[in-house]
Amino acid sequence: MARMTLLEMVRNIHLDLTEGEYIFTINQNMLSTHITEIIRTSYFDIIDSREWPHLLKSFQLTETSASTPTHMTLPTTKTNLHYVKYNTKTSGGAANQFTLIKYLPPQRFMNLVDARDSTLGTVTSITDSSGILINITNNAAPTYYTSFDEQTIIFDSYIVALESYLVTTKTQCYGMIYPTFTESDTFYFDLPPEMFNLLLHESKSKAFLTLKGVPNIKSDLIVETILSKLDTDSWKIRKNKNYQSRRTRMDNNNG
Repeated sequence: MARMTLLEMVRNIHLDLTEGEYIFTINQNMLSTHITEIIRTSYFDIIDSREWPHLLKSFQLTETSASTPTHMTLPTTKTNLHYVKYNTKTSGGAANQFTLIKYLPPQRFMNLVDARDSTLGTVTSITDSSGILINITNNAAPTYYTSFDEQTIIFDSYIVALESYLVTTKTQCYGMIYPTFTESDTFYFDLPPEMFNLLLHESKSKAFLTLKGVPNIKSDLIVETILSKLDTDSWKIRKNKNYQSRRTRMDNNNG
């Protein structure tokens, strides 16, 4: 099925619900506004149902400041972080030396940093936004990271002689970019072309049940068929069937 704008999708469902009433904008009446909301919900239900390969991208972390030199943040549009690398090059050799930084669950990370002697000149105690002290090493490139809130990434060390804090340009990350939704007639959904038919009929099925109180048997059957086909014929879906959550996957990889 060809890609559809939000207006085209709302219009299609509106025509079926009203048996022929044509609309020119998604906010034309109360019914079209309800349909728009149903489509938005259905869209994110589909996005949340699995990890979509077309949404996997490379990106960088956002640096903070010298007061929290090993704290960095995920861009707000990112989720499901797969890996983090940092340029650990100190001098000579290759221009860059991006090293995979290992994830530790919060408790194991805190066990590591709490064991450090904060009286040593090579250890700096910083205060996290939660108020806890974190003993970071200030003379070594980062080796481990954790997160307390799924948004802030905390590394265990940095080299103060090279940089006053870890910087964006030295990071390499990979993960899923969570799409946005714009309530606009011309908005295109960030979905593979074959998924537009699923979104249309999933939304139509919900709209008939919610707004008319009756099922749309035709749309229900189409949704069932598409989902069955995806599970058996789409390599994009098959290769992600064993997908785990970011936290579970990283816990398993780090013992």
